[in-house]
Amino acid sequence: MEPKVMAVVRQLNLFTYICDDTFERFINTGSLQKFSPGTILIQQDNAVNFLYILIEGRVEVFSSVNGRETTLDIVEPINFFILAAVLNNEANLQSARILTDSLVFMIPAQQIYHAIENDNFFTRSVIAELSHSYNRTVSDLKDQKLRTSRQRLANWLLMLNKIQKKGDYVDLPIEKRLLASYLGMTPENLSRVLSSLSKYGIKVDGARVIFVNMKEFLRFAKLDSPICGIKP
Repeated sequence: MEPKVMAVVRQLNLFTYICDDTFERFINTGSLQKFSPGTILIQQDNAVNFLYILIEGRVEVFSSVNGRETTLDIVEPINFFILAAVLNNEANLQSARILTDSLVFMIPAQQIYHAIENDNFFTRSVIAELSHSYNRTVSDLKDQKLRTSRQRLANWLLMLNKIQKKGDYVDLPIEKRLLASYLGMTPENLSRVLSSLSKYGIKVDGARVIFVNMKEFLRFAKLDSPICGIKP
């Protein structure tokens, strides 16, 4: 792993405060691999043998039952994923699929266990990350149950606007089909919802969403609600 990439990984909340020896052990025992789109990195119902850190690309975390799939998360670099499944050491409840050409650093699960037993700073970081993950899960559940599909999409667009920092527009980073699955809609419903949001201050031009009246759009999205928005 290049030093500059290693430095960015070190700044992830999970690794910021851990001992240098622990981080060096992760780097020395881990492996950096390239994956092509469509590769199933993690299979549902199987044990997870690595903690995955996405360096480049994009990964979809999804689950399936009786032939039906739903998108649970979209992982962007640089970030780790499936931490809870690694710690559980049981059959995993979700799968992970490579969406674009990706570079992934994999730390063996045994090294994670060793670090938890021997590095109190790492243990605290793991607890903090699991707490954050739990809060996000509750937030997403509340969003699904207490917001309409239009409000869910509106919140997601505003969160994306915060990340992309492009001002009066955002560019959808994923296919609309995938976005629909992530937001709990069908692709057809997503198209209808996008069209219906035009009266609340947006305009859709292909994969670009333009905020024509941000004040009206914010009012509709109700960001002052106690429910947190979906994180892109």
